[in-house]
Amino acid sequence: VGPGAGGPLRCGFLGAGVIVKEGFSVRGLTTAASIWVASAIGVVLGAGSYWIGIAATAVTLVALTILRQIEDRLPSQTFVHFEVGFRRAAAMDEERLRDLIKRHGFTISDVAYRLDAGSQTLEYRTVIWSNTPGGVRGLERALLAQPEVVHFRISPRRE
Repeated sequence: VGPGAGGPLRCGFLGAGVIVKEGFSVRGLTTAASIWVASAIGVVLGAGSYWIGIAATAVTLVALTILRQIEDRLPSQTFVHFEVGFRRAAAMDEERLRDLIKRHGFTISDVAYRLDAGSQTLEYRTVIWSNTPGGVRGLERALLAQPEVVHFRISPRRE
């Protein structure tokens, strides 16, 4: 509702469409905040306060630049959607799989199981995470070295 339509200007959902939750991560918060700041600067400029608008723009750009550099230097967790399949007759048990994953610096929580009767394949699916860079590559090499592995999928995401 605009000011001429009988009420105050409202923009409560501005930027909400860019916030997306995927698994353990929430993306788009900085974008949503930037949209809010840009709208506030637009209101200030529209009201004729040009110097305040210019100053707010400069402060916003400096803050976003500095905070991005700080964020890039902070340790980040790597979340990985992990799936591995074994021939049923030679399947690795869960404890051995957990040990393999832990040796590469990952933490593992709940594991889902799937037995494909047609291909006689036992699959494990889970989400694993780590603060150690390079763990995904080491885990990939370890899985390639296991002759009983029929297939695997490692889908990393930076959180």
